[in-house]
Amino acid sequence: MGYIMKLKILSIIVLSILLGITFCRTVAAGETTLFGHVSFSPTVVPRIDEFGLSTTYGPLTLNVGRQELSFGPGQIGNMVLGPQTGLDAIEFALTFKWLQYRQFWALLDSATSKKLFGHRLEIYAGPVTIGLSEVGLFYGETPALFYNPLPFPYLVTQVLLYYNGNDMPNSHANMLLGIDLKWQPYDGLELYGEFLVDDYPFSVPATAPMRTGGLAGLVYRDLPVGELIIEYARINRFTYCHYTSKTDYAFLGTSLGHWAGPDTDLVTIKYTWDPLETLTLAPSLTLQRHGEGQLGDRWHKSDGPSPIFLSGEIENSVGLKLDAAYRLSDYAVLSGYLGGAVHVRVGVEEAIWRASGTFGVELHVQF
Repeated sequence: MGYIMKLKILSIIVLSILLGITFCRTVAAGETTLFGHVSFSPTVVPRIDEFGLSTTYGPLTLNVGRQELSFGPGQIGNMVLGPQTGLDAIEFALTFKWLQYRQFWALLDSATSKKLFGHRLEIYAGPVTIGLSEVGLFYGETPALFYNPLPFPYLVTQVLLYYNGNDMPNSHANMLLGIDLKWQPYDGLELYGEFLVDDYPFSVPATAPMRTGGLAGLVYRDLPVGELIIEYARINRFTYCHYTSKTDYAFLGTSLGHWAGPDTDLVTIKYTWDPLETLTLAPSLTLQRHGEGQLGDRWHKSDGPSPIFLSGEIENSVGLKLDAAYRLSDYAVLSGYLGGAVHVRVGVEEAIWRASGTFGVELHVQF
């Protein structure tokens, strides 16, 4: 029996044990929760963003169903994986005193067998939390070894498959890596940062673009009322873009990473407070710059390394938004948002102005 086949069998056995422990013993000693999230907005038909079951037994948590998955410490957005839309997934988490390991398998499109797999390790060292994240987007037939529930890097798995004669074409797989750090020097202050690598040229001089992104922010809770969030994010051009649209790091036309997409940077200031015991309000101000790069752009060798940040004509935006959440009961929260922005495109003979607005309502339930 080959080495790869042994690993496949071991992976299936380990996963079966995890599922068996969870479903067979949770009823007697664990906790099970039914969760749901429905959203309504003028630009999107009413949709179910979350609906599933979450069950816990000791250090193990298993979530099954549609979920808004997220990796990273960001408060406004995350680089590796953001909760822009619900994914049909199975996720488990093992949580201990000094670390947590999470892994999920999500099906994005059954027609093309497009899938998203991800795992994340968090290490707790007193006031410091270190996070390592990896995600892989696949379409077509995916080798069984990628379903391995153990913390084994996808990039290493791809190398092993290559040397065992079972390589997966690069055009069928898109891997992203992330590292993040969160530091809480005292109870009222939290500092954090995250760095994403989609693709990185190691040649000197560079012959391809640096498809990277990063963010940094703080949460200040030592205010008389509420808390203050300040966050800056930057994403280089061609980040989240791949060889074909099938492996672009996107789902339903939206980036699976940071919601702002590539070729942009932005800073957001957000203040959150509870004027009533059942009501939370959170106004925010966002200043954003955006180049001509878009999600789905294709890089060609003739484009060169693209070292200039913010390509072509630059659009500057100022946006205001108000988020509100009202707790209907211990099991339900009704939330909504109302926002508007003014955009001006520079770099042309005459500046071009435009305005945009958005609003929506969401219902979260948990039993």
